[in-house]
Amino acid sequence: MWLRRGLAGVIICLAGLLIFRLVDRVDTSPPPLSAPSTLSETTDSVILGFRYQQTQSGVVQWEVDAQSAQIKEGEQKTFLKEVEVRLLQGEGNDMVIVADNGIINTATNDFDLRNHGAPLSIALASGYTIYTSHIRWVDAQQEFRTAEEVEIRGNGLTITGKGLIGHLNTEDFTILQNVRVDVAS
Repeated sequence: MWLRRGLAGVIICLAGLLIFRLVDRVDTSPPPLSAPSTLSETTDSVILGFRYQQTQSGVVQWEVDAQSAQIKEGEQKTFLKEVEVRLLQGEGNDMVIVADNGIINTATNDFDLRNHGAPLSIALASGYTIYTSHIRWVDAQQEFRTAEEVEIRGNGLTITGKGLIGHLNTEDFTILQNVRVDVAS
């Protein structure tokens, strides 16, 4: 009988020690990490140092580097901050676009880039640079567009107007309205 009481006492002590250790471990664990309060409830992932590439037949057509990205898989969109886009044409004929913010539609591979303040710039291999506040890349047509004011500078020319359609493969550009050309002497 005293053996049963002794074993029961040992079991109770071990159970108490186990409970004490579990409670102690739970209380000393760090609080769970939470997403920053600036992110919306629908953000699936946040990535710092983001890179995205569009390939066709194993060849990279364009790539995006951003300081940060918020991915919303349900909307098939990625929201970017501090963005650089390189449209790769080969043989050093790449177009480079630098912008404050951007959005990639991951279903169509279209993207929008926007600056708040100074215009964004599109540096062309031909030596010209396009300045505008907003640009939209339409991947299916391999062209970029804007309805905003545009300025193209380079090789002694300054061309201004409103609206632009540009084709990646040919570097042909059409300014849609109010075209003005100034030639430096």
